[in-house]
Amino acid sequence: PQPAARRVIAALILREIAARHGRLPGGYLWALIEPAAVVALLALAFSLMLHTPALDTSFLLFYATGYLPFRTWQTVARLTAGAPRMARGLLAYPAVAPLDAIAATALLQVLTMAVVNAALLGAVIAHEAPGQALAPGLMLGAFGLAAGLGVATGLFNAVAFALVPVWRTLFDLLSRPLLLASGVLFLPEDLPPRLAEWLWANPLLHITALMRAGSYPYYTASFAAPAYPALAALVLALAGLLALRRARRLPDFG
Repeated sequence: PQPAARRVIAALILREIAARHGRLPGGYLWALIEPAAVVALLALAFSLMLHTPALDTSFLLFYATGYLPFRTWQTVARLTAGAPRMARGLLAYPAVAPLDAIAATALLQVLTMAVVNAALLGAVIAHEAPGQALAPGLMLGAFGLAAGLGVATGLFNAVAFALVPVWRTLFDLLSRPLLLASGVLFLPEDLPPRLAEWLWANPLLHITALMRAGSYPYYTASFAAPAYPALAALVLALAGLLALRRARRLPDFG
């Protein structure tokens, strides 16, 4: 971005920080508390029903490595999609473009989720699997893919929600089963082959498999293809940028 655009984005980030958590007790700690609580509840619930998780013996580690990539995509996508509406009053100023608001929100949420992932995964691994051999490259790659797909999904939805209002409802309905279809609660290798083939069409399943491959030295995730979620993110981002030209006269975009 040009220097002026960078200043606008920086100002929007500061505004987003104040608006998102500035008035809540604990502030940005809630970004850490919420996913930590979900992981703990998943681990507790399934430990009461099962003797061991699908990998190793730690329920906390298994569900943390599945839920955090999914949560990264979900949070980044949701908040990025709502950025133009949240900044609607500022878009009347010539210096502020819809893409600035989207970029500011996306950057802030990616950085926030990077801290959340590092803190929670680091704490869980240190407590549940100290000394376990990790593949940091795979773990960072999984986070990068989840964040990139979240930004691309959010960019696309920010425009699609304005151009086709019914898409907001349809996307909400379509995304609800994704927690189950993204490998958060299971390993795709444990499913019937026909069902697993269908689920591999979900790019999030590849991302959670890569995160677990980086966290468990004996899990290879041989069917995971990093290029697939990367391509999905590229297609969504390009479609969103192209559609953004048509949305400039809509209420949420100016």
